[in-house]
Amino acid sequence: MEDPGFEAAFAQWWRIELPRRTFWLAEVGTPRAGFTAVGSINVVEIVHMPRPGARGGRIGHVGNAFVLASFADKGVPGALLAAVIEHARSRRYRRLLLAPTAGSAAFYRRAGFTPVGESLLSFDPEPRPAPAS
Repeated sequence: MEDPGFEAAFAQWWRIELPRRTFWLAEVGTPRAGFTAVGSINVVEIVHMPRPGARGGRIGHVGNAFVLASFADKGVPGALLAAVIEHARSRRYRRLLLAPTAGSAAFYRRAGFTPVGESLLSFDPEPRPAPAS
């Protein structure tokens, strides 16, 4: 698609967003032959403002997840999501949020995300102890 202003718009977006996003890139290849990107995902860190009686916390908003169809059944989506979840745990996010597409919702639900409202899924990255039986 021809879009003469796209590169400048993307560069401006990149400068603004880079400090608050973490990106992961899945590649195939070798150092000798070179690498090809086959998937990516990123997380926007959102810091909530503290309020009286409650301290702020951080959440992550998962965005722009993409994997080439030929790599969708080769563990790439799961590896990218596992990196995001580990990042959320290390940054002590209260939760991860995302707005899945109709085709990706089942994948995220299998990974432990649960519905929040009509169009969001949520994941609590901190493991909870199993209830006593």
